[in-house]
Amino acid sequence: MEVAIDNRKLALESAFDNFNRVSEDLTSAYDQLENRVDSLQKELAETKNEKFHQLVEKEKLADRLSILLRTLPVGIVVLDDYGTIIENNEIANNLIGTNLIGESWNKIAKKYLAAGYSGNSEVCLKNGNRISLKIESQKRSEGKVIIINDVTEEYSYHESINRKESLESLGNMVASLAHQVRTPLSAAFLYVSSLEKHIGKQELSFQLIENVKHCLHSLEETVNDMLSYAKGEWQLSDVISIEELVSRIQNDICLLYTSDAADESSSV
Repeated sequence: MEVAIDNRKLALESAFDNFNRVSEDLTSAYDQLENRVDSLQKELAETKNEKFHQLVEKEKLADRLSILLRTLPVGIVVLDDYGTIIENNEIANNLIGTNLIGESWNKIAKKYLAAGYSGNSEVCLKNGNRISLKIESQKRSEGKVIIINDVTEEYSYHESINRKESLESLGNMVASLAHQVRTPLSAAFLYVSSLEKHIGKQELSFQLIENVKHCLHSLEETVNDMLSYAKGEWQLSDVISIEELVSRIQNDICLLYTSDAADESSSV
């Protein structure tokens, strides 16, 4: 009987020992779990804090880019992967002449850009202005950024320079030609003056000489105009009435008719 009691006592003591060990293991595991939870909470808090700072920085960057987009002296158009305009600044709207958001760039190009548009180039708008287009692809998507610069004044300036150079070349040529004409013209005046002294005023040949002198004077005026133009002194400021123009044409026709009549008389 005592042996059975001892065995039960030993069994109970063994069970209590096992229970204590399991309790200690559970307590240790719970402590480790609490430590792990604290560690994860700290990591989560740090991650949240880092993400928050990243979000704040991205918002600041977006604000800076928005300000930059508004203040740039050129037009900016942003396209998505499908070629639709998702963002642009006011300058782009003003240069193209319409609101661009939500429109297809290809449709805008066909509607407002003159024929011959092809990617990066200078192109004339249908309203007469001239723009320079530069298309940049975005690295992380198929979208594009289009930079639009108004080059109307620059183009007009270069056109003016080219025109001035052409006019200078033309003026030099005209001056050279005028000087070459003046020499035989002066000789012609001398010959006509000499003939005029030896012919009476009543003779028909005298009228022919007067007609020749009139033509020579007209040619001299043309040469003088050419020289004035070459020097930059010639201005189209003379105003002539229709009556005066008709009168001059009639006089020239009369002179021509008189010359033809004199030629017929001399041949007879």
